[in-house]
Amino acid sequence: MIPPCIAEFCRVYPDVAIELRVDNTAVVLEAVRESNYPFGLVEGNPRAAGLRLEKFVDDELVLVAGTNKSYAQYQRLAAAVAGAQDLYRIPLIWREAGSGTRAVTETALRKAGIQLKRLTYQYVMADVEAIKTSTIHCLGFSFLSRWSVKNEVTTGQLRILQVANLKVRRGFFCVLPSGALGEPGDSFVRFCQATPT
Repeated sequence: MIPPCIAEFCRVYPDVAIELRVDNTAVVLEAVRESNYPFGLVEGNPRAAGLRLEKFVDDELVLVAGTNKSYAQYQRLAAAVAGAQDLYRIPLIWREAGSGTRAVTETALRKAGIQLKRLTYQYVMADVEAIKTSTIHCLGFSFLSRWSVKNEVTTGQLRILQVANLKVRRGFFCVLPSGALGEPGDSFVRFCQATPT
């Protein structure tokens, strides 16, 4: 979502240099709190003492599977996923501890009656692209942002599995210091908030 905003912002403000860093939610919150980052964008329902959070956009995490038919056993597992209880039978690829994606997913699963200790944490990876690539190659199944898998679903590399009675929703929030942000950061945040997603 952010790179298109950056591209458009740079067209309007060509003299502003932008540095984009990608970290998990816990790191971003601490970096903004300590003034190491001027502002951030995080997912989930973060706790952020001493910071301002402004809603950026809503998102949904979906269970995705690879589509390679060469992996027959994997495809049988994918075909058998209908409800939340079926998650116990499939290998899952997870984000690392401290990730907002993981926290939101685990909270939704608990609400659906899933015992997290019974799930197979097949792999834990700290990078969305690594998780997507691993899922494309049928190493496991993963909960990822609908935004982040849009291209792979369109090209047929991934498919979204419908899990009855399980919705994993979250928001993305701008993380701002408690005081004034200042320029050009303030202009960039307002620009992104006004840009249709």
